[in-house]
Amino acid sequence: MLTSSTVSRAEAGYAPRPCVVVTGIGAVTPLGLTAEASWQSLLAGRSGIGPITRFDASILPVRIAGEIKDFQPDVFMERKEVRRARCAAHLVVAAVGGECFPASSISSSSLASGLG
Repeated sequence: MLTSSTVSRAEAGYAPRPCVVVTGIGAVTPLGLTAEASWQSLLAGRSGIGPITRFDASILPVRIAGEIKDFQPDVFMERKEVRRARCAAHLVVAAVGGECFPASSISSSSLASGLG
């Protein structure tokens, strides 16, 4: 029986795991469009759950959800990219590009040079 203590990942034929470092926090949630706003809403006891408004949910057994209100993806992305990307991508770009990346000590030039 092979275990991680007897065989390395490379010896077992697996690729090495990439290193990941978290350098900032970003959040786009039903409670707020930033990590700080979401945190303050949590502390205040607010709920992000409400009636579904993005589509007609009348045929569904559940008509409540945690929708993100007042989100404008074109603040974080070019209009052309907004049209091409799915909603989940808009949220990721806003959380990472809008909060995480600016809060980190990583410059865009050092990131680009690190990627090759």
